Amino acid sequence: SSEGAEIAPAEQTNGTAPTTPSGKQSLVQIYDSKKKRREEHTRAILKFSQKPSAGIAYAAKCGHIDGADPADVARYLLQNKEELDKTQIGEYLGREAEYQNGFSIKVLHAYVDSLNFSGLLFDDAIRYYLSGFRLPGEAQKID
Repeated sequence: SSEGAEIAPAEQTNGTAPTTPSGKQSLVQIYDSKKKRREEHTRAILKFSQKPSAGIAYAAKCGHIDGADPADVARYLLQNKEELDKTQIGEYLGREAEYQNGFSIKVLHAYVDSLNFSGLLFDDAIRYYLSGFRLPGEAQKID
């Protein structure tokens, strides 16, 4: 067998997770960890589609985002805009200023700040901006 091609057998020590003799995670642990993160991500997406603040809170609880940082929440919304319900993203970003002490407004500002409109014509910039969410149906939320 070629050198380095084999994975050392996992050891069990004091009830801790098994690691290889070098202290690194085994391939099984890495797979399980990635599988768990994917499941958490899928559940966060589902919760978001039902109630955006619940999805954000769940993603934060699982360590996928810093739920107290508007820029991190905005980054999460942008990175997952193809999976998240665009109507719910619009509802979340269009919340009134009093909601969660204005947190959604801060997320909206961070969301816009993270978009790069340079070199785009006005109509292309508007399309790009609106590609990540649907405008809320209520006129007062569009202000």
